[in-house]
Amino acid sequence: MMINTLRATVSFRNISYTIPVQGPDLVSLKSLGVNIGSTSQLNGISSNAQTIANSHDINAKSVQVLKNISGVVKPGEILAILGASGAGKSTLLDILSRREKCGVVTGKVQVNDKDIISGITAEEFHRMSGYVDQQDLHVATATVYETVLTSALLRLPQAMSRAAKEERVRDVLQELGLWTVRDSKIGKIGARGISGGEMRRVSIACELVTSPSIIFLDEPTSGLDAYNAFVVMDTLSKLARRYGRTVICTIHQPRTDIFSMFDQLIVLAAGQMCYSGPAEDIANYLGTIGHPVPDGYNIADFSIDLVQQATVTSAKELAGSPKPSTDNGAGVSEKSQTLSLEKSNDVQPSDDEWDPLLGTSSVSLTATKHDNTKPEVTRQKGSQFIVYNAHVSLNRILDSFQASNQCKRITEQLDSLTGPEWTASPFDKVSSIGGVPHMRPVTPLQQVVVIFLNVYDLLTLLYNRLRGRRVGTSFKDELRPPVFEQFKILSARIFRHLYRDPTLMLANYAMSVFIGLMCGVLFYQLDSSVQGVQNRLGLIMFVLAFYGFGATTSLLVFAEERLLYLRERANAYYDPMAYFLAKVTFDLIPLRVVPPMLLTLIMYPMTGLAATWHQFIKFFSTLVLFNLTTASQMFFIGLLAEQLVVSNFLASLVLLFSLLFGGLILNKESIPSILQPLFGTSSFNLAYEALAINELRYAHIEEVRFGLEIEVPTAALISSFGFNLQAFWPDITFMFIVLAVSLGMSLLWLTFVIKERR
Repeated sequence: MMINTLRATVSFRNISYTIPVQGPDLVSLKSLGVNIGSTSQLNGISSNAQTIANSHDINAKSVQVLKNISGVVKPGEILAILGASGAGKSTLLDILSRREKCGVVTGKVQVNDKDIISGITAEEFHRMSGYVDQQDLHVATATVYETVLTSALLRLPQAMSRAAKEERVRDVLQELGLWTVRDSKIGKIGARGISGGEMRRVSIACELVTSPSIIFLDEPTSGLDAYNAFVVMDTLSKLARRYGRTVICTIHQPRTDIFSMFDQLIVLAAGQMCYSGPAEDIANYLGTIGHPVPDGYNIADFSIDLVQQATVTSAKELAGSPKPSTDNGAGVSEKSQTLSLEKSNDVQPSDDEWDPLLGTSSVSLTATKHDNTKPEVTRQKGSQFIVYNAHVSLNRILDSFQASNQCKRITEQLDSLTGPEWTASPFDKVSSIGGVPHMRPVTPLQQVVVIFLNVYDLLTLLYNRLRGRRVGTSFKDELRPPVFEQFKILSARIFRHLYRDPTLMLANYAMSVFIGLMCGVLFYQLDSSVQGVQNRLGLIMFVLAFYGFGATTSLLVFAEERLLYLRERANAYYDPMAYFLAKVTFDLIPLRVVPPMLLTLIMYPMTGLAATWHQFIKFFSTLVLFNLTTASQMFFIGLLAEQLVVSNFLASLVLLFSLLFGGLILNKESIPSILQPLFGTSSFNLAYEALAINELRYAHIEEVRFGLEIEVPTAALISSFGFNLQAFWPDITFMFIVLAVSLGMSLLWLTFVIKERR
């Protein structure tokens, strides 16, 4: 059985969140169609947002996403955050779970009697909490048991024996009903694995192995059918009741039996709180404000429909749509209004997003002046939707809750926990504002702008660190396994993935063998004539081009795991250094060392290249070094851009630029001296010059012309190409430097830039 954990009461009051419109945020907000220049208050543009932003040195307009959200959830309870899409559910959950945000957070959050920021360290909070993301992200080739065991090995204390960790995994899998599928692979699109419900429970299991006191879940039923959604929520309910865990989740359209599992409920609309309190009391509360739940109607659906329709109505009024003539106590127009929608095949187009749905139903609604607290709802035979009053006032709903007894009870409860004179949590300590690089999803064209912004922010961050200034937050849990142990665990996971899905690795090996044989046939036993020397130089450049452009597969090394890395790092699975070393060791090296070895062993004796052992070793070592250098550059480019289309474009530019100054297409002596240093930046030039010197420095051209035997040192020929005969070791050294710089920049980018920021 799972061990008992610390019982945690989570309380929060007046949580507000404002997005500063600056830098990458400006780009992404415009891409979402938000009119930054507008002074409208539509959908969360707050009049005091500018004041909040200015207090944090944000010299731009802002968008307020959340405004004064409060609530309390005790051990053994489930708090459900309810609302339509875009209401701010996930944002509130991120703030409560101490996720790093790109905007300004105000208000107070505390666990028991400790502030979530100043009273609890990041290490302590990660030990006591678990976060289950809306999207299930796991290694597709791993089994259920291996996935959960990896989480346990990385996150449980290093003093705990492996046998104890394995027993903990077994208990969790049995508790979640996953023991019978423990040997099944996770799977992915095109490679079927476990079901969606089992996948969601695996995500929950990865967090439960640490026995967290608080479990945060972002829409745990999203994408699941009704039965699997019930199984997931029933499991969470049992965990909360049986072990006294505090469960906080966002949820969208829960069915009735799932809604009955909730203890506390928060209903959001446009980032504002329409209700906060016991879930069992919301039906009575809605009745007291004039919106009773119709018989047989799902309370959650009715609540979401009510506040969403109020939001849409308010948005239309703010946008200039005709308003109701007068607003009475329940937000209903005093004039009698009748809405009649009949089934018809020739429904006229409308700007209202609900009209296409309503056009397929037969519904009538009548609201009168004398029945202003209980709108009449009529459901005709064959109808699919219940339509209530279309002119519900959002402001009226918000004001009604602020004046309600339930709001007073929440305030009294919070006063007893935080004190009437409470101090706001210092959220700025875990905010991305103030020079910490951003990473925001944008369109391909905008991504290029974001890359330059991230480079600038990274340089600013490093400059501040050199000057001893505090920037960002650090995480170092002494109880967790050290970096070397994390490296071994991650290496085992990567190695399992490689041998279970060896497509890319085998393709590289097969292509190297094929190219080696092809070159061996086309360039068979080269002689010492002029044509032979030309073919030798052409062969060298062709092999370099093959591995140079083949290194673009390194763009996928991180791209396929970017989201998984972001989630695991946000949940403090491992140190970025451990992940980086594991990826470089077991992804780059098997693909960049073995293929050149196969090609060299096949091609070298067939083509008749320089036959001495030291020249053979130099050829192979230089080729491997070039492959590693180019692959490390491609790996860094893959980190730079979120979208593969952008990284492919940047990689093509870099490779073409390097090839242009590679020494074969353009002679160094033919361009102005001020541009000649560009040859030193080309990996192709460094490797081509080194291999040409290794092959031809001590050779001779033997040619018979007009009956005369001519013998010319090839050193003179390659010197005329602009190559320095003494540059072999300087070229090798400079390639090592480029390799080290590329890997170093990759590590810095992985550590300081690629973070989960919501």
